[in-house]
Amino acid sequence: MASDNVAVKRLSSPRDITWNITRFKDEDGAVAKFTQSGHSAAEAALRFSDRLLNKSEDGPNGLTNFGKTLGWKLLVGALANTAGNFGFNFGNARLGVSDDSTGFVATQNFLDTTYTSVGPAATNNFYAMDVDATFPQVSGNTVSWQATFGPGFAEWAGGWQSFGVDNDGAARDGSGGWTPAGPFTAVAKYELSGQGGATVGIGLYNRYVSNQAVKGAGQTWILSLNIAQT
Repeated sequence: MASDNVAVKRLSSPRDITWNITRFKDEDGAVAKFTQSGHSAAEAALRFSDRLLNKSEDGPNGLTNFGKTLGWKLLVGALANTAGNFGFNFGNARLGVSDDSTGFVATQNFLDTTYTSVGPAATNNFYAMDVDATFPQVSGNTVSWQATFGPGFAEWAGGWQSFGVDNDGAARDGSGGWTPAGPFTAVAKYELSGQGGATVGIGLYNRYVSNQAVKGAGQTWILSLNIAQT
């Protein structure tokens, strides 16, 4: 399948931010159900070793200007409480993927860079999945997010080209337009997600660009982001 034997280039930059993808054959969705209930990709690799296709690790990535500013605002309690929760917690954090391979620029606030404000529909495929149960997790100096993309999700010909974590400041009810139907390309979906509201702490925290091939039918890909404070 297209995802087998994906070649991943390790960068020479500091490894304090890493993206991981663990890929499985999963026609019946059993792996997806297992990790969505709160188990880690590593646990899935042990339990479903016969279904494991491959794993890849890459990074680091860039923090958007919004992400940098938001981090300081959260630290000092300077964020206006006008749009719900602003952190990247279980209630509103999503890990997103897109087939947009545009290079990273710190001013970006959208995973699909063809959308920057109200206007025509974005031209790339994108999908952001709610994080799995029990995530994010903090262990020592590292925080981790994990999201499971089961069979039928984010399977487009352009492949997985870029990644990011975002929040929409809303409750975990799907009202942001990110789950469970997609992929989305309409600007309306971005508007509903609330992305871009930097004054209230809603938007894209980081963005990473790396060709990770095409997610095939009947597969589950588990995406995780680990950020270590070194």
